Amino acid sequence: MVSIKYLIVFIQLALLAHCLPNELVVEREEPNYAPNWDSIDKRPLPSWYDESKIGIFIHWGVFSVPSFGNEWFWLVVHSMLVAMEWIQRKSIH
Repeated sequence: MVSIKYLIVFIQLALLAHCLPNELVVEREEPNYAPNWDSIDKRPLPSWYDESKIGIFIHWGVFSVPSFGNEWFWLVVHSMLVAMEWIQRKSIH
């Protein structure tokens, strides 16, 4: 029975929201941009994008590390060095 009460309240709220005047809805005019640099440069940039350091993140990201073929290069090189040290120590003893 509780779910029926919630359903009735939901339907009433949906009808009330549907009956609200359209004056509350603000419509914006979308500017028309042409496919050229002059037109595109007129668009406003959001402050969070203009003031952020996103270029540093993209440039110094995970895959900016030299990997010489794939991102597992340094792991393979390190494990080979460990294996070579183990072989050298074993041959000495």
